[in-house]
Amino acid sequence: MKIGMLCYWHYGGSAAVAAALGKFLAQRGHEIHFISTGIPFRLKSYHPKIYLHHPGGYQYPVFTDHSSFLLQVNKIIEAVQTYDLDLLHAHYAVPHCLSALLSRQALKRDLPVVTTLHGTDVTLVGRHRDYFNITKYGLENSDIITAVSQSLAAETAGVFNLSKEPEVIYNFIDTDEYSPCCNQELRRQYAGEKEKIIIHISNFRPGGGRGYGLWGAGSGQ
Repeated sequence: MKIGMLCYWHYGGSAAVAAALGKFLAQRGHEIHFISTGIPFRLKSYHPKIYLHHPGGYQYPVFTDHSSFLLQVNKIIEAVQTYDLDLLHAHYAVPHCLSALLSRQALKRDLPVVTTLHGTDVTLVGRHRDYFNITKYGLENSDIITAVSQSLAAETAGVFNLSKEPEVIYNFIDTDEYSPCCNQELRRQYAGEKEKIIIHISNFRPGGGRGYGLWGAGSGQ
């Protein structure tokens, strides 16, 4: 598949999970097109099936506010037309699922939009009165909504009174990169011989709470 991945390049779960997901999908043979104002910070190495599309920086005096949303929509349309993308995957409801929906409407084609919620995009920003209605519209018109925890899915459905329940897909850990090691020299830098070292990574805990862990705000399992 050819997948357009919409995310921030520097904010928590949006950049971290989108980058990791895109990398693994590319390794499976899919073509991934990141549409972001910068390179997602966890995208560390080159892969022939990963493409980066940066929205333009054109400024016009009439636009007293930043026009990055419109520039992103234009870049999505351009990427879909050039590479014939099969779907758009938006990480964060605001503004990425909205730009995906507007792009689909402008293209006048059946282009599935998947929106993944990471936490503050709906629990803090989206539920604020200044963003509530447009966030609800974006969620209701996404083909699929996913959330990284049970509590986030339940809170989202309740706050926005959604007609469809978000599907829970937990964040994941690359066990090849993050695995137990027995580096005694490294251990001695943090603890004495008889001391224990406890590391909290929220992705590994059972249940459904949000928290701060390896992927940043909104991760949880």
